[in-house]
Amino acid sequence: MRIKNTLRDFLVSLTLANLIMMKVWLSILPFKAYQAFFLEHSQGVVYVATLMSTLIISVALWSIMSIATRWQKFEKGIWLCIYVTTIVFCLNGIRAGNNYSLELIYSILGMWGTVIVGLLLVVGAGYLISRYRHVFVQKYSSRVLILSPFLVFTFGQSLLALSKVEPESAFSTHAYKNLQPVERPNAIPVVWIIFDELDYRIAFGHRPKNLLLPELDKLQQTSLSASKAYSPGGVTIISIPELLTGKVLKSSTPLSANRIELIGLDGKASNFLTDETIIGDLQKRGEKTAIFGWYFPYNRLFASVDVIKSYPYELTKTIFNQLSNLIESRFTFLLSNSHHISITKSMQNDVIHFLQTFKSGFVFLHYPVPHADYIYNRNTKTYCLNLNLKEGYIDNVALTDRLLGEVRATMEQTGTWDKSLLIVSADHHWRRNTYDGVTDTFHVPLLVKLPGQKDSLSASDKFQTVNTKEIILNIIDGRINTPKELKQWMQNKSLAAD
Repeated sequence: MRIKNTLRDFLVSLTLANLIMMKVWLSILPFKAYQAFFLEHSQGVVYVATLMSTLIISVALWSIMSIATRWQKFEKGIWLCIYVTTIVFCLNGIRAGNNYSLELIYSILGMWGTVIVGLLLVVGAGYLISRYRHVFVQKYSSRVLILSPFLVFTFGQSLLALSKVEPESAFSTHAYKNLQPVERPNAIPVVWIIFDELDYRIAFGHRPKNLLLPELDKLQQTSLSASKAYSPGGVTIISIPELLTGKVLKSSTPLSANRIELIGLDGKASNFLTDETIIGDLQKRGEKTAIFGWYFPYNRLFASVDVIKSYPYELTKTIFNQLSNLIESRFTFLLSNSHHISITKSMQNDVIHFLQTFKSGFVFLHYPVPHADYIYNRNTKTYCLNLNLKEGYIDNVALTDRLLGEVRATMEQTGTWDKSLLIVSADHHWRRNTYDGVTDTFHVPLLVKLPGQKDSLSASDKFQTVNTKEIILNIIDGRINTPKELKQWMQNKSLAAD
């Protein structure tokens, strides 16, 4: 009988733990093979961590239950706390699973409004359970076990997923390496920078008065700047392949850790391979190539690139990550922000190190800012946990300016700045404007500095940035030699598109 009761109690604790883990379960079930595309390691790590986290919580609950049976005076109170905790975590999991972000709730209710609503929900759940404790507390085992079949779904689905996940070998990457400096006579060094979600309106069109962007302004003074440039795609997953291939796509779908399928406007399918991108075009011309970028697993996609390193968009969840992710707190945001800070700093360190010996060739830089998470304070000029939804993006734009300044300073020190073709743009607009509520879906920044350019020139014709690849090849091949020729070429492109 004792063994039977022990097994029953453990099953009860496992059932409750399963409900507490609702937020995590809804994020990983059902199994989606394409999610591996954004991870640094196999999804098997995630599923094992989730199973272990559930077991850890269940053991903790089982221990509390064992204490409660010995302290009968406090037993009902302890069970009341267990039930309230389970309900709160379960409801929060459902909230997250339906994509009702806390940022959205904060923007509607404000910080204190959100806290008050949360407390009311906790107190309300506590009152209902206390009011009807005879339903919840008495014969708790049999009532809780009604929900135990959910264990079959979560644990069963996880075990099935573990049989489908790609092995860790599929995540092996093209190692980062130092490229010996090579200077080819008459060759034009090319640096193409994409700042993820850099908004034209905030950076140039309607810049906040308290936002200083000296490096972007300085670059604009010696560049051709387009005031009506627009991205072919509104999300990174499609816009980056469009930019690198120079083709407008109907869709872009990740399939596995190292494969993504592109569907053109003609309906033809292709894979995102080196030969189909500007990388392949330049390699055929004898150029050395380099890529540093986040979000995409560049170093799994483009094995033939000379120097390449990618910085994972998502953390591979460990047991610690899973458990901490259950608590909506400053610490939870800190984990996410810390990852964003880490990849931003790591990428910039690698980029600066590379540019110190860069003499010729092509470099593509895809930065993780000013895209959220918000990780910078423009007043103190320091990386930080920034929870200010109104000013956070603006602070990240200031960080963007700082990173550009560091790139420029390094290239000026090595003497490559004036010789280089430099392009600064964005993959898409700022999709959720929390600053003034205006969403500009039609513009992205586009600055093009030709080698030796000293004056500014503006282009006001509508121009699709998918043609950036063609700009680079025309300049490399000598078909465009001056900013005025480039402006005329862009005008012709605009007329042809109309």
